[in-house]
Parts: sequence; C-alpha cells; structure tokens
Amino acid sequence: AGGLGWTADTMHWLRRILLVVPLCFLTDCYEEERSYTLNPDGTGKVEFKAVFPLDSGMNLSFGDQKEKKPEEQLVDAVRGILEESGGVAAWSEVSFGLSDGEKVRFKGTAYFSDINQLELKMGSISTDSLVPVLTREGDMVTIECGQEEDGEEPEAPAAEGKEWDQLSEKEQEAELAKARVQITQMKAMAAGMMGEMKSTVVMNLPAAPTRSTQFKKRSETSFQVETSGEQMLKAFDALLEDEALLRSVASSGVDVHGDPPVELRELMFGGAGKPLLSFSAKAEPAFDYQAEVKAAQEASPAMMRELGLEIVPVAPLTEGGDFKSLRLGGI
Repeated sequence: AGGLGWTADTMHWLRRILLVVPLCFLTDCYEEERSYTLNPDGTGKVEFKAVFPLDSGMNLSFGDQKEKKPEEQLVDAVRGILEESGGVAAWSEVSFGLSDGEKVRFKGTAYFSDINQLELKMGSISTDSLVPVLTREGDMVTIECGQEEDGEEPEAPAAEGKEWDQLSEKEQEAELAKARVQITQMKAMAAGMMGEMKSTVVMNLPAAPTRSTQFKKRSETSFQVETSGEQMLKAFDALLEDEALLRSVASSGVDVHGDPPVELRELMFGGAGKPLLSFSAKAEPAFDYQAEVKAAQEASPAMMRELGLEIVPVAPLTEGGDFKSLRLGGI
C-alpha cells in the first residue's frame, strides 16, 4: 500500500468510517452474512455465510512451501474457520465449495453459550465486522453492534490556528476547498480498497424490541444492519454534494488521525452512534439451546468425516462431567 501513498493513518481513518473493516481485507473482495437467533440469556446460534478469495492472505501456509491445489487450499480455509473460531459450542449444517475456481463459499451454523465470547473467523482472520455485544441492565437486554478495537486510538493532534468563526469569509472558503479535496482523495482510496466489501448482520430476537436504532426492520422480531463499500461511496458522494454538510466538516477539520467526520457516518448509518436493539430480559427463549446444541455436538464427528475434514471441534467444558481425554490441537 505504501507505493500508492496509503499510510497507516489513512487505513485507520477508513476503518473507522465503516466501523467494520478488517485490514486484511483491504483490496480483497469479500462478503459475509451472519444471521443470529438469540435467547435472553445470551445463548444462541448464528448462520454464518462467507465468500472470500481463495488466494487471500488468510490462507497462507507455513513450513511446507509446495503450492497446494485449489481443493486443498479450500479445505485449509474451511478448517481455519472451524478450528480457529472462538466461543463455538458446536457447528452444524456446514457446507462449502469453490466459486469460479477462486472464491471460497462457506456456510454453517455455530452454536454459542455466550454471544460476547463468540469470535467467527474467515480462514484464520477474525470477522470483526459489526460485532454484537450484549449487556443487561435491569429487565432489559441490549445488543450493540460495532467495531472491535485493536489497542488504543491514536491521539489527535492539538488544534492549530483560528477557530472557524474567527476566520474571514475568504479563509473559510479556502478551508472548504481544502476539505473537499481531502474528502475526494479519501473517496478515491476507499473505492480501490473497499469497493466490493459487504457485511450483513441479522438479529432474530426472542421478542419485539422496545428500542431500535440504525437497524432495518424485517419483521416484528427480526432486524438487519448492513455496511458495504458501495454504501460508503454513496455517503462520500452525498457529503460532497451537500454544501451545508461539507461546511460543517470543514469547520471541525478533516483529521485522518482521529474519527471520521460525524456527518459521513450519519449518512452511512442513518444516525449517530452504533446500531442498537433492546428487548425484555423476561422474554421466552427463541429456541431450546441445550437440546439443539447437544444434537449438534453428537452429529458433528460424522458430519466432519463426510466433509473430509479431519477435525472434531472441542466442546466447552461442562460441570459434573468426568475427564475423558485430552487432544493436542497444535503448537
């Protein structure tokens, strides 16, 4: 990226715009859809669909440098999803294949005992797009979707020069023109880096929510939020065409070290803040988690053998059971 003039600050700025983009996917075409069915206690299941390049960085192997056949790379990529995903009690209904001979297409349902501990992977790379976080306050359960943060945010440089209202009309117009150029440049970089990215999250709740922000309603208990490169580019266009919004951005400064302009994120998501849903903690469970996860665990070994995968995902420890065996998964 250095040859194109894309600095770490630029990537940080773009990542913060979307709230979602894993840096490993920059310049790659990928799509993912996660459809969660959630119980009030945080247990649930998620149907995970992913499409990503077979030769992307997530499928690099070490040690054996022999070039693998596409079918072998495919199995390695799927094994990475199943083995490396965290917080999964069991997988079911797993299927996968190659699209156009160069893209991995994966589908599977993952059961989880705690949605806050769930970490899905594409290959060996986390899918940190619109990560749902569950919190409880009194009788209410809230799901908030946002970006997992990696370390501390860089500090924004101290403001220099005059405040906006202290600038002359000529100076304001100069700052406005500067902001337009900077945003146009950022749009061009974003188009090349994220133009074909798409991430969709569907939340199927056990009861109708009492509060919903930035989610689109599919039914009384089902809601969806989506982010994509196309969505971001449309927001750039809307911002550049709206003189009042552009002036608002210019008045606060365009800073690649900090958060993206609030105006741009509001255009993308329809409002400030992160997508959020709240519902009653006293709602009846959406499904019988214990029964379904037990059935999935029992069926998993046969399913894996049928798929040609020499792995059996290890179920979480449960109270009251006797020790049976220990398997070294890798070093």
